Amino acid sequence: MKKSLFPSIAVTPPLPLNYAEAPEFFNNSYELPQAAHSDADVAHSARQESGRNDTRPYHTQEIGQWDVRGAFLFSNGLLYTPVNLLKESCVDAVFLHQYAPTYPLVRIAKDFLKRRIEVLPTAEKYVTIFDAWSSNHYHLLIDALPRLLLLEEHEAYILLAPDTSYMRKCLEPLLSLYGFRFKAVRYINRAVWVSQCRFISKLTTSGYTHPVLAKQLKERLALPYSHTRKLYVKRSNAAYRRVLNEVAVEALLVAHGFEVIDFDEYSIPEQARLAASAAIMVGMHGAGLTNAVFMPIGARLVEFRRTGVHHNHCYWFLAAGVGLEYATIFGKPDQSDLVLEGNGCNLTIPLDALELAIR
Repeated sequence: MKKSLFPSIAVTPPLPLNYAEAPEFFNNSYELPQAAHSDADVAHSARQESGRNDTRPYHTQEIGQWDVRGAFLFSNGLLYTPVNLLKESCVDAVFLHQYAPTYPLVRIAKDFLKRRIEVLPTAEKYVTIFDAWSSNHYHLLIDALPRLLLLEEHEAYILLAPDTSYMRKCLEPLLSLYGFRFKAVRYINRAVWVSQCRFISKLTTSGYTHPVLAKQLKERLALPYSHTRKLYVKRSNAAYRRVLNEVAVEALLVAHGFEVIDFDEYSIPEQARLAASAAIMVGMHGAGLTNAVFMPIGARLVEFRRTGVHHNHCYWFLAAGVGLEYATIFGKPDQSDLVLEGNGCNLTIPLDALELAIR
């Protein structure tokens, strides 16, 4: 049975500092190339066809809680209760057609016989807040973890999470950083049967930030905030979304007092402390910019993007949600019809625009 935890709210984020440079770009999220290259492309294409765009304000979703007795949970977050799919557990409604609406008893029996299902101890209480995209720095910090603010008595629950290398590396350090203490964390890599499971639904469509919960989550941090450093976030090992004139970009930024960092070289606590000391952070669209959630209020996030085709404005909305200034530097793409997000295009960054943005 669903319990309403938080109503839908309208959100009007502050405009980017360079909004006047490209108002049409900032007012419309879903300008996509003809070919879709990923699940995110499919989702955003579907919304474009339905006439939806990203004009302000946007609305968060009503957040619900389900307490389920007897359920199958899959590592992609899908929850069957016990034979019917709980639609709200799907990463996005546009993907519902890809999944069976029921988990037939015959298949359940076969999966048990083939040991594809693990039965978790029945005396425990479990909670899940994850979906198919949660093993990603942005989606974990913006879409998943804020849901824990709506959970009471964390210590009474075992938190269920997908068994991925990212989750095993990052989830528990992030829980510790935010002060969430569970009875245990259990990683799953196949379907599990749980006798008691609490599920908390999504806050917003992915790509948007729930500003109320984002600020409440930030308030749980005990970081040594300062506005002393300038950070350029480098994507050292990236195969895509590279800065094609990075040598020149780094030289300019270093001349203005920036440090060049790669967040992949630091632990989660170290990443948080670095971001908490930054007055300004500059970098290519990507997971590293998600660490802006740790920056002090009033700091500035500058994101490298391209004009034209794009998915959403996730880092603008993230910045607005946690009290940061936001600006975009529009780079020249090496492929005119390819989005930046996902396995996207590479950019040449205009140095004159960059110098203006960091003053």
